[in-house]
Amino acid sequence: MKKVIILVCSSILFIGLTSFIKQDDKSKTENIVRKTEPIFSKTEETKSKDVREEVWNQLSTEDKKRVIGSWKDAKIRKIMLSQSMGNINDKNEIGHEVYVIDFQVKSNSIPNNMVVYADLEGHKLIGHGYVD
Repeated sequence: MKKVIILVCSSILFIGLTSFIKQDDKSKTENIVRKTEPIFSKTEETKSKDVREEVWNQLSTEDKKRVIGSWKDAKIRKIMLSQSMGNINDKNEIGHEVYVIDFQVKSNSIPNNMVVYADLEGHKLIGHGYVD
């Protein structure tokens, strides 16, 4: 009888610990997913796609030929622009938050990307960034 009680208690304890560990793993996975989510909400993400297209339309023909894919393949984020970040055409945007649009380009060397900056309001191309 003692063996049966010990076996039942051990089984309950084992099942309880197993479900607790699985729950803990699930919360760790959720934290990882949250950290890798885009920085924009759904409405901002829709707006950001428009920004990528608008900036794409402002690129030179040579720049467009260098890009792998199209504007849809570009990555976008926001940063605080500083003078040392590239060839900035609109100096009024220095010190302000701007969009960074990152296009992958056809190149055998690394880095193989082209970074451009656009203002938040009019989505005007304001410069090209340095890549390292």
